[in-house]
Amino acid sequence: MRPTDTAGWQHLAEASVATGLGLLLSLQGGIASWLIGQLLLTAALLKWFVLLHEAGHGTLFARRRLNTLAGHLAGFWAGIAYAPWRRVHALHHRHTGWQDLDPTTATLVPRPLGRWHRALVNLAWRLQLPGFSLIYRWQNFWHLRRLATLLPQPHQRAAIRRGVFGLLLVYALVLGVVPLATLVRAFVLALPLSLWVQDFILLGQHTHRPTGLSDGQPVTPIPPAHQGVFSRSVLLPPWLSRWLVGFDLHERHHVHPLVPGYRLRDLTDAMPHAVHWATWWRATRQLSGVDFLYGRSADTGLAL
Repeated sequence: MRPTDTAGWQHLAEASVATGLGLLLSLQGGIASWLIGQLLLTAALLKWFVLLHEAGHGTLFARRRLNTLAGHLAGFWAGIAYAPWRRVHALHHRHTGWQDLDPTTATLVPRPLGRWHRALVNLAWRLQLPGFSLIYRWQNFWHLRRLATLLPQPHQRAAIRRGVFGLLLVYALVLGVVPLATLVRAFVLALPLSLWVQDFILLGQHTHRPTGLSDGQPVTPIPPAHQGVFSRSVLLPPWLSRWLVGFDLHERHHVHPLVPGYRLRDLTDAMPHAVHWATWWRATRQLSGVDFLYGRSADTGLAL
């Protein structure tokens, strides 16, 4: 169940080919070619995000250096610097099950919300705007003040600053070389569509699963073998699951975080909290945005 360089190169090649072909079709030809190109780019951007996840776990390639290089490349396309991703995601796995300690779920701890906050969340949810993936990126991987609180060690802060400002510099160089009109044509549909799909996938993994609150008290991290109960597997069509490197098999991933995503289907662990993507979609759309994001299953009745 260990990663192999062969599998890593294969998935990296697939993402690269889809990106190149998607850009080519999006920038040349008529509307049909552009639409196909946008769909290819959407698929590529989703895969780059998942490859960032795999590289951060050290499970894309067998060699650490290849994982690091792939992580930086995937982070460029995913809009997340590799250094903060790797460290914050490690905190997520360490504190899974404690909602207020897990940095990726702490902002959704149930609490009283202002009227405008509630109205904006409900409106974005009703219109299906891909806001969560953007907020998720900003709060967890770009917000330097929050990152300094989460990762206070000097060497951690230095690595995060280098990662964030280095990626900003690369983006500035791209903007200085590539005309803005070209970038708009290339990503105007693919980028928001990929963020919309990420919203659906990410929010299905832990939202409305039972979690505890530390309330500022010392707690014992929950070992991986017992983290499945705090996770959910929103099962995608097999072809899409394979493209996304088994990213939908989230219960198994939390129980076996060092097993490559492309090997999770080889495991025989039961996934008692697995749900078909269409079932999950129908169930969540019956709730308001506030109830879904900040509520608990005991109050909303959503027990999937």
